[in-house]
Amino acid sequence: MTLPRYYCPWSEKEEHILLVEIDHDMNDNEIALILGRTSGAIVARRKEIAYRMHKQGNPIEIIIKKTRLSYMDIQQTIYAKQHTPKKCTNQNQSTDLIEIKKDVKELLRLLNAVYEFEQQ
Repeated sequence: MTLPRYYCPWSEKEEHILLVEIDHDMNDNEIALILGRTSGAIVARRKEIAYRMHKQGNPIEIIIKKTRLSYMDIQQTIYAKQHTPKKCTNQNQSTDLIEIKKDVKELLRLLNAVYEFEQQ
């Protein structure tokens, strides 16, 4: 058994081993022991591989055969991946904050202009 690799990025070699062991009819728990991962991580990676295969245009039958996921699991994974909001990056947040500050300054300038106009 290898050392636990919980939360570590997956390597190409690990994905290859995963697919080979799936092809040899090993279950998720057995594969998890070999790779030092949890069975949940194995299922999650199978779904990730299925989604990548879908994006590459592979037919659903090939994806099912390669990942041993059900048609429904693959469809749910595709739907979830396509309908999950993208995470904001710090760069996006910084740009958004700068724009908001500019907008607030402009609003204050306009409010002051209206106030001065009404005082006349």
